[in-house]
Amino acid sequence: MNIDTKYIIRWGIPGWVFILFSYTSYISVDINSDKSIFIKNFTIPQLLGILVALGFIGIVLGYLMHQIYFSLNWIFSNQSSKIMGTMRGLIQSKEVFASQEQEKNTHEDYYMMEFHWHKYLLLLDEDKREYVARRYSYLLGTIHGLGALLVSISASFISVLVISYNHTLSGLMILELV
Repeated sequence: MNIDTKYIIRWGIPGWVFILFSYTSYISVDINSDKSIFIKNFTIPQLLGILVALGFIGIVLGYLMHQIYFSLNWIFSNQSSKIMGTMRGLIQSKEVFASQEQEKNTHEDYYMMEFHWHKYLLLLDEDKREYVARRYSYLLGTIHGLGALLVSISASFISVLVISYNHTLSGLMILELV
């Protein structure tokens, strides 16, 4: 399995943000009590092990947050119909993208539009095609990265509220909520 570093970082950041906010709010609730297993004197090897484990857990959480964002944005918000509405206004030969069926299926329309767009890109010379593909990939990755970060911050906000339930809010928790 070949995973680029950019994906590890892209998936890790939302998970690490969630872990950071949740952990700091958890330790700020009962900072003076000795009952917490998360607040004690660790040795250097134990601390390194915990950091590596949290690093991997953050990547998995971030990947799940990417999937949550994508499913919420694509499936539940009818993103494909919004894209198709915009594209129909920009395309000269609209009949290529018209549905063959009576009932409109916006996801099928979107995939048909992607097919024709890809077919058009293949007609371009390689330099132009590579530029458009890299630019589209960058913009799409940035949009999904920001969306996953939004999911992470929202989950962190909920986590801080749950952790602070029946506790006095510390200055750190108030700062995190803001």
